[in-house]
Amino acid sequence: MFQKANRRPFSKLYYCKVSLSDPSGKKTRDGVQILEVETLPHWFNCDEIRTLAKLSVRTTDGTDGYALVAIVDPKDYNLMIRLFFAMKVWVLKEQFHMPAIH
Repeated sequence: MFQKANRRPFSKLYYCKVSLSDPSGKKTRDGVQILEVETLPHWFNCDEIRTLAKLSVRTTDGTDGYALVAIVDPKDYNLMIRLFFAMKVWVLKEQFHMPAIH
């Protein structure tokens, strides 16, 4: 889930794509794009969670450069666990769906 960033100044940090579980069961997860950051729950926009576009932290040949990623220190296991629970368990428990962007 967490990978090493390879672009400066983030090369000593890890990142993970922000992909939420799908409570409807139609998909396994729902990836979040950088333009959708405002539609995330209020607790996701706290000072502790730093989010950027993937192309800011890692080179990519794919089409996921504008995927939203969370940046973490490689030794911050508490934040990694909280992010996992927030994106997987909490989303399923609360039946949270990303609102459509118009």
